[in-house]
Amino acid sequence: MELQYNLLWFEDAERYVTPQLGRIRKYLDDLGGFVLDSIIEENADNLKQLLDENEFDLILVDMNLSPGKSGKIAGDVLIQMLRENKVYTDIIFYSRIPGFRDKKYELQGVYFADTDNDNLYQKIKEIIHKTLQRNLRISITRGLFIATTIDLVEKMEEIISKILKLSDDQLTFFQDYVVEAEFFNDSAKYTIIKDFLNREMDILNQKIKTPGGEEEKKLIEKRDSINQIKSDFNKFQKDVIETRNHLAHAKPVPGKKNTLKVRIKQKRCYEDWTFDLSKCKEIRKKFLAHDDTLKKISSLLR
Repeated sequence: MELQYNLLWFEDAERYVTPQLGRIRKYLDDLGGFVLDSIIEENADNLKQLLDENEFDLILVDMNLSPGKSGKIAGDVLIQMLRENKVYTDIIFYSRIPGFRDKKYELQGVYFADTDNDNLYQKIKEIIHKTLQRNLRISITRGLFIATTIDLVEKMEEIISKILKLSDDQLTFFQDYVVEAEFFNDSAKYTIIKDFLNREMDILNQKIKTPGGEEEKKLIEKRDSINQIKSDFNKFQKDVIETRNHLAHAKPVPGKKNTLKVRIKQKRCYEDWTFDLSKCKEIRKKFLAHDDTLKKISSLLR
């Protein structure tokens, strides 16, 4: 999901990184409900694999890093390696060494900071805010949420194919002629998974009727876990599908920056549904929670 902020940090002092990550997570959450996904590396040993498998919103590089398989590589050399690999992501280059920022480095597109007086954290906040400005625009965010809904619905389809235990040929038919069919809308997919969870609860309740010591205890724990998943998934229709439908029809409000509005029918009357920056944060958190719930449902079918 693109509701994450992806950070790559080259630093060998874990005791320094851990509290900073906590502050960054809180800042991202306060800024708009984004979630931090961070990778911490002590040196450049895994650089090629990292760049092949990931995309990053921000990279932090300490001047002094632990030696790797190729020996000791300084932070400025690592940054040159990143640029040679056509990585044009924003980079913050920092050090604890006095006078570090006075030295002239031939580096392009790099921000400098030191660890004194909270300078590094303030610089991180500044760059995060800059890189997220585009995503914080309502018109862009609406498209992001609608795209995220598509991802969540695709995960529902994968779950349904697992429930049906389809062979490869049957799965192809299912994807070509059922998933694309008009009758098989998102609400239908939601209902199928909901019914599956209800059936799982019924099966466990039947098994629990026969006392069995330790086995009974495990069944009760599993039932309680599924019951929580079921409770969380019950909100999917309203939190995801209905929200997507509202966003698809919402229009800008004249004279109000970063605000969209749509009139919806609720219990035989109409009311305005407003989509602004505050609503964005609420929706992001709900979408991320439902992504986690779908992963839990999928794990039940392994």
